[in-house]
Amino acid sequence: MKSANIETYRKKFDSAYKPVLDAIWAMRTVNKDIQQAIHNHKNKVFTGEIVQIQEHAIAISETIDKLLQDLTAAFLINGVIAIKGIQKVVESFDIDIGCLFTKEHNFKKGISKLKNQGHNSLAEFLQDVRLHWSEKLILRRDSIEHEGWVLPSVKYKILTCEKVEVAEPQVDGMPLSLYLKHMLNRVMSFIENMVIYAFKTTYKAPVLITEIPLSQRDLMCPKRFRKDLKIPGKIESKYLEWDIKYSEDDFELQ
Repeated sequence: MKSANIETYRKKFDSAYKPVLDAIWAMRTVNKDIQQAIHNHKNKVFTGEIVQIQEHAIAISETIDKLLQDLTAAFLINGVIAIKGIQKVVESFDIDIGCLFTKEHNFKKGISKLKNQGHNSLAEFLQDVRLHWSEKLILRRDSIEHEGWVLPSVKYKILTCEKVEVAEPQVDGMPLSLYLKHMLNRVMSFIENMVIYAFKTTYKAPVLITEIPLSQRDLMCPKRFRKDLKIPGKIESKYLEWDIKYSEDDFELQ
């Protein structure tokens, strides 16, 4: 391929990928801000700095409800922007994953089409993604934009005459801080897997992509993938050839 063509494809990829990266960055920032806000609020309640315990009531002089509600909405909106945005990125590699964001009937048709095109592992991956979290994320985002859903308020419970417990609001059955970490992990893992899968479709033997086991990754630079060679008669790579598959622990934020 001529260098001019390579640069054209690079610019096209970068243009499609930038909104995805921007959305992920926004999610990471929101997650950090919410985690810090919850931590600080719990500490102020624990020390009694913002608490007045009355005979049958609790008076909290500082609230974070509006902050959490606004930031959670931003997190959900950017999450959907990120996963839908990756459609345009992989389209450059002649991969259509638009069915993931459609009704069930069209989703099944899209999965069947992917399998007919030889993308069997991708089809299974998308089925698991939809089953475990993507549909829930989209529905929760839709509930904000179309149904007026807002994050529930923080709750407080008197434990003793001097101690009050903070109960985080929940999203889909999970405390907010855990939900954010879980969903951010899933979105980032999805983006990473989709990009690497797209690159993999362009490689021809003996070039392949291998995955470095978690225990063998450099903690200072935890690279997950590497380009490798598989040449008959030569020493085989010490790493296994990678193929896309769903996992809950392939991308864990520390």
